[in-house]
Amino acid sequence: MKKYYKIIDNKEVFFTGNILYTLKNTIINPTEEQMINAGWQVYVEPEPTNAQKLAAAKAEKIAQIEYYDASENVE
Repeated sequence: MKKYYKIIDNKEVFFTGNILYTLKNTIINPTEEQMINAGWQVYVEPEPTNAQKLAAAKAEKIAQIEYYDASENVE
């Protein structure tokens, strides 16, 4: 599911509902075209940094070690 946002007062504001209010209409479950026509943009998640990737890999490896340590394979 795509996320939409627009800049309001120099802040990213995300569209969180399923009802789009315009000056002329109230649209339930708007299409992407309707969102863009109303000034909303598709939000693209930024790529994680190398430091974030490394931290995630470390956390995953620690979780695997702790899971194994608590298993029946370890006496």
